[in-house]
Amino acid sequence: LASQYRVPVVPQGGLAGLAGGAMPLAGGIALSLDRMNLHVTVDGGSVPDEHAVQQIVYELVGQFAGSVSAEHGIGLHKKAWLGISRSDAEIATIRAMRRALDPLGLLNPGKVFDLS
Repeated sequence: LASQYRVPVVPQGGLAGLAGGAMPLAGGIALSLDRMNLHVTVDGGSVPDEHAVQQIVYELVGQFAGSVSAEHGIGLHKKAWLGISRSDAEIATIRAMRRALDPLGLLNPGKVFDLS
């Protein structure tokens, strides 16, 4: 990953710019550490396969028993990766809770789970 896409890891406050001090790159991926959270920023203009980069990162998160999460919820960007850190039973529980609290599916449809 690092050799193919030039991946810098920037500690919090290391540079001014994005969350955790990461700087946007022309031609690469920025990983920043902010309060023990890993933020991944992919320059889609020069990295042809953003999904492949995310897969590598999130598989490593799973190998180290990390958690796929987000400050404002899983949403659209991380829903494909939720299964890396949550079991089938946990996901079924989340779905059941969502159905119980929002039986008509009116609250943020398509976020976290696909419409079905």
